[in-house]
Amino acid sequence: MDILDVRKLLPHEPPILMLDRVVEIEPGVSGIGQRSFKEGDACFAGHFPWRPLLPGVLMIEALAQTALVVLMAEHAAELQSAGPDLPLGYLARVQEMSFQRPIEPGQDVSFEVRVEKRLGQFTVVEGRVTRGGELCAKGKLAVAIDRKQLEEALARRREKRPSGSERGER
Repeated sequence: MDILDVRKLLPHEPPILMLDRVVEIEPGVSGIGQRSFKEGDACFAGHFPWRPLLPGVLMIEALAQTALVVLMAEHAAELQSAGPDLPLGYLARVQEMSFQRPIEPGQDVSFEVRVEKRLGQFTVVEGRVTRGGELCAKGKLAVAIDRKQLEEALARRREKRPSGSERGER
């Protein structure tokens, strides 16, 4: 998969949707999300009026969203669009996070994640935030997806698909 429309796999909407696109992905393993931050983006409001900086918690949120896209991409063919049945993913834990450089309006930023391990509904990922090849933040976090809700959503979507004979296949 190359450029992936994250809106098909995430239930988030602006202003909390932190990704514009995912440019590299190995479903269930790793991915790189990107965002072009612009003057006036809501994420900069009030932080700080004299020098807008992306809050560190939003860097973490963008890494978590990238991780959820990587995990949901394993089911991309069946989850071709977002909807109310799409399972929610949750940020479950933040570990060892450090911040090296600020992110400001006008910068293109990459959010890289690699799955480290899976423990039931939890997945631990290692993440890096970069701009122009420079490290801005790094750390580990865990995300959770309700597996039961995911399986139910997949089953409902399979039921709605026309069978091969209804599509004119033989």
